[in-house]
Amino acid sequence: SLSLQSDWTNWDDLIQQDLGWNELMYGFSPSLLSFWLNSIQNTLPDPTNLRRWGKQKSAACTLCKWKNCTLQHILCSCPKGLEQGRISWRHDSILVVITKYLKESLVAKKNINNIKEPSDRIRFVKKGTKPTKRKRTKTTYWGAADDWKILMDTRRVQYQVPPAIASTSQRPDICVYSLSARKVCFIELTSPAEENVKLWKIKEES
Repeated sequence: SLSLQSDWTNWDDLIQQDLGWNELMYGFSPSLLSFWLNSIQNTLPDPTNLRRWGKQKSAACTLCKWKNCTLQHILCSCPKGLEQGRISWRHDSILVVITKYLKESLVAKKNINNIKEPSDRIRFVKKGTKPTKRKRTKTTYWGAADDWKILMDTRRVQYQVPPAIASTSQRPDICVYSLSARKVCFIELTSPAEENVKLWKIKEES
């Protein structure tokens, strides 16, 4: 039991969780905070834990009848849940958050550093002083164009990579592109259980 509840100590190379007091008190609803803390400690009432605690005799999954239904099985592995779109819903919900952030970034950062002084502007210099060097403004990635498009691939809505970018039937989860700037950014999302992060990273990179 103790070894199971301390599995989180083996989650290497992951983003550190913010366990600050303000985040715990105001960043989560009571139900979400309870779920989060219990999921880290592996103390959620999934069928495997209920059998371990003597609350029920069977640890089978109620959807696919898998004999050992753990939290990882419920969130990431249940074939019936995948077929019904439950696992895809979790994945697509993360995509929605990422896409919302990208859209906000485009509005906030597009052309933020692209304000240039007129080339014919005369800069006067006092007698006996040296002219100051002009600071070159750096163009942000999003500031390179005004025609950025964002495409997102979900269970309900699929897209096709524009032929001007590539002729392919494959669809990354998110495609951000600008035809005028001739730039494209592909984002591929994987949302595995913490125990499988390294494994899926290897699979995605290979």
